[in-house]
Amino acid sequence: MLKPQAQCYNNIMLTVKDLKKTYHSRQRTVEALKGVSFEIAQGEIFGLLGPNGAGKTTTVKIICGLIEPNAAKFTLKV
Repeated sequence: MLKPQAQCYNNIMLTVKDLKKTYHSRQRTVEALKGVSFEIAQGEIFGLLGPNGAGKTTTVKIICGLIEPNAAKFTLKV
C-alpha cells in the first residue's frame, strides 16, 4: 500500500519570483514574461502549460541559465 507523501512537499527545491523577460527589436518591444512566480517542492510533479507564445520555453531557458532575465529572484536547493 502506498503512503501519501504529503510531508515531502514542505521542502521547497526551486523558488522563482517576479521573473521578467523583455525582447527588443527595431520595430517593437515584447514582454515575454511579466512577473512569473512559482515554487516546486521536492517530489512534486510540475508542468508548465500554456498556449504558443506564453513564455514556457523562455522560463525554462532562464532557469537553466541559457538566457538572462531582465529581473528575477531564484532560490535553488541542491
